Amino acid sequence: PDGRYAINTSGGPWLAQAGSGDRLTGLVAALLGLGMEPADALEAAVWLHGTSA
Repeated sequence: PDGRYAINTSGGPWLAQAGSGDRLTGLVAALLGLGMEPADALEAAVWLHGTSA
């Protein structure tokens, strides 16, 4: 809604497996629980998910 977008280049095809989205959702939920803004939490979670794989 605010026109913001981001491109994340971390990660790879190994993230296309069962359970990967569950881990990403958990990261987003944890960051939201810490009080991050939704867009910031999503960007950080996607980066963390990609670099930790």
